[in-house]
Amino acid sequence: MKTSIDAESLGTLQEPGEVVRAAAKLGVEGVAWPMAPGGAWSDDSPHEAWLELRRSAEASAISISTVRVSCNQGVNLLSDEQLHRQEAVSRLCSAIERAHLCGALTLLLDPVGDKLPNELSAGRSFETGLARLLEGLRLLRFRTMPFGVHLACRLISDRWIATPTEARRYMDEVNSPFVGIYLDLSERCVAGREIEWISALGHRIFWIDTAVRGMDEAAVHDALRGIRYDGWVNARMAGEPSAAVRHLAALAGRPV
Repeated sequence: MKTSIDAESLGTLQEPGEVVRAAAKLGVEGVAWPMAPGGAWSDDSPHEAWLELRRSAEASAISISTVRVSCNQGVNLLSDEQLHRQEAVSRLCSAIERAHLCGALTLLLDPVGDKLPNELSAGRSFETGLARLLEGLRLLRFRTMPFGVHLACRLISDRWIATPTEARRYMDEVNSPFVGIYLDLSERCVAGREIEWISALGHRIFWIDTAVRGMDEAAVHDALRGIRYDGWVNARMAGEPSAAVRHLAALAGRPV
């Protein structure tokens, strides 16, 4: 397993070289990079910006572990409007390309974001949202393959898919070796049941997010080894990152 930390967890550093150097000093192997609409790092940013990010990472002997996309009104796979859903697929295709340019082998997709669950509960069924997401993921699975980028989808939360059985069944409907699950061990429905979730989802897990809190790190490590998970374990937190790095090392089975 490889260890990673979110760029945003490193404070107010802005320049890519600064960020990757700060991550390298912590001893992690990767940095998870946020993609924000309209910012310097968006799905329509120039290719050269993403290539420069890759060069900065390589100069510090570190990887861009993933590019993180949180859906919003501009990138909404759950929209009532088919045209908006098509636009979301198109923009996510651009995001996949940019992940490839910066050397990331995974694109993290949060299809719900912060606002969409409220919209769904205000009049749309979750079944409708899940069906629309499935439609989008089935289109995207063919767009990831040419770039060698895997899509890890955040499905699991108390407000979305809250059981391992549901998550496993849903991902099997997508039916692609290039589309899997982004599992956040800090989610309320997962915390305390990490082993159950990991065992149930198995090879469908493409990404692990975690935060510093009480968990049986050795047992979680053994469960991940049991499913032959060899991907990234990533810390997403604010404040002093040294505790997060120790936590990641324990999950990855390394000396703390």
